[in-house]
Amino acid sequence: VAAPKVLPYLVLPALPAAAVFGLGGLILTRRKAGEGAGSPTLASPFDLQPLLLFAASFALVAALGGWIMQRFGTEGILVTSGVFGLLDVDVATLTAARLAGTTITSSMAAQAILLALGVNATARVVYAAALGPLSYALRLFLVTIAALIIGAIPIVVQVSNVHASTSGP
Repeated sequence: VAAPKVLPYLVLPALPAAAVFGLGGLILTRRKAGEGAGSPTLASPFDLQPLLLFAASFALVAALGGWIMQRFGTEGILVTSGVFGLLDVDVATLTAARLAGTTITSSMAAQAILLALGVNATARVVYAAALGPLSYALRLFLVTIAALIIGAIPIVVQVSNVHASTSGP
């Protein structure tokens, strides 16, 4: 775990959403015989190109994130996480976790991570609709909506509780 102090802010929204995605993935992969195109071709886990691409994207996000935060303050991490969540959750997550407790609060890091996860999940539906069979995109859309709603419930409850406690009688 890159930033254990961020976990308490992530557990309630992320675990139920992950469970919905896991269950949905299980359902989506259980297709009738002959419905799929066969087994995917797996690449070697020792290929250097994906590692270099990940390292370069991490460096780019870290540099861009630093510049955006200098220019727009700590909330800039939300912009960075949202934009880079379109492509890759790992880089946005590691960047936010690295900054947690130093440049940004653990709560802000969790918000950035959850934003990247939500943006990435939504983007995957768009990519599936653009590049794959529409029937798969529709099923993925339904699973994604369910996961986002389940993940949002604890956030809405928490925000409502904070609002109720600060608004007074």
